Amino acid sequence: MADKLKRFASRLLLLLNLVVVVLFLITCLAPYLNPANWWFVGFSGLLLPWLFFTLIIFIFIWTVVRPRRILISLAAFLIGATNIRVMLGMNKPSTFRMEKEKGNLRVMDWNVRRFTPFYTEKFDPNDTDNLKSIFGEISRYQPDVICLQEFYSTNAEWGSDNIGRFCKDLGYCHAVFARDHGYLNKVWSGTAIFSKYPVIDSLRYTFPDNNSQATESLISADLHIGHDTIRIYTTHLQSFSFRKKDYNDMRKIRDQEDTGLAASKSIFYKMRKAFQKRAVQAEETRSHISNSPYPYILCTDLNDVPNSYAYFTLRGDRKDAFLEKGFGLGKTFASGNSRFLDWLPTLRIDYVFLSDGVHTEQFTQMNRKLSDHRALVVDVSLPKGE
Repeated sequence: MADKLKRFASRLLLLLNLVVVVLFLITCLAPYLNPANWWFVGFSGLLLPWLFFTLIIFIFIWTVVRPRRILISLAAFLIGATNIRVMLGMNKPSTFRMEKEKGNLRVMDWNVRRFTPFYTEKFDPNDTDNLKSIFGEISRYQPDVICLQEFYSTNAEWGSDNIGRFCKDLGYCHAVFARDHGYLNKVWSGTAIFSKYPVIDSLRYTFPDNNSQATESLISADLHIGHDTIRIYTTHLQSFSFRKKDYNDMRKIRDQEDTGLAASKSIFYKMRKAFQKRAVQAEETRSHISNSPYPYILCTDLNDVPNSYAYFTLRGDRKDAFLEKGFGLGKTFASGNSRFLDWLPTLRIDYVFLSDGVHTEQFTQMNRKLSDHRALVVDVSLPKGE
């Protein structure tokens, strides 16, 4: 009887291992299938880290029970090596050197959520306490260039002229700001680039469906550095646009309340539309940056994980600064409205991509919760002029 139970348990374990392998390999297809046509693959891309770690658990189990069956998971890892590689930073952990080496350029990328405090959802242009804290972090790192998403500024007497403050208080007097979304025709938010170097030219591309705060323009700034010119891009692709109600709906689904079905349909629809829009926006962004006459850096709130069509489309043969110098899963997003998303370690959705000739020298992420996104700070070396 004991032998039969052992055989049954072994076969059941093998079946479960094979099921996870099949699901893992399906998720590995996500970067190659456009969600505009294959919308369901966007959901599968979110599962890759969890399936990966489940297969590692199977490896440990088979090491004790039947070592030869380790090959099942190892074969899946071999097939999905490209997907695993973009998910994990495999560099030796190191301390970020605050003093920048001569000749390097320090770039900061940050979705500042209109400077709204982390545990507060409502935007209030009169509340500048969190803005002061963000200014403090910028001053601490002293980047040469800052790329911001969900930046806001106003010329109203009751608000904060943040364009002016970046110049007066921080010394960034060269700026490009896309006024994507307006409030009372006095408060504006959108993507922004601030630089200590002169901006000799700038461009703005507005996505055709840029009709909500879930998307912001692609902008660029050409910077004159020494005898060379480098182009800086930033953009904010379609988000899921979850509000407090959506997070409450997630709780209903988790708790299996009677209204959970209606809630799941609403969340599912929002996610499906976001996957589809991001696919189109990623292709448009790739088309624009590919035509750059200069070496460039792209800072983006992509709103998607590495194992996604949007990520693979934008990254292409560009370098991902986190993969060049980072370590671990590199989570960049947390939520003040959802404990689950705040805890979830797999949401790396902010990126710094580098063109050929631009090299990552060091990389770090800021841990303070001043926004629902972590700031990325990268020191890069630029191509040497002829």
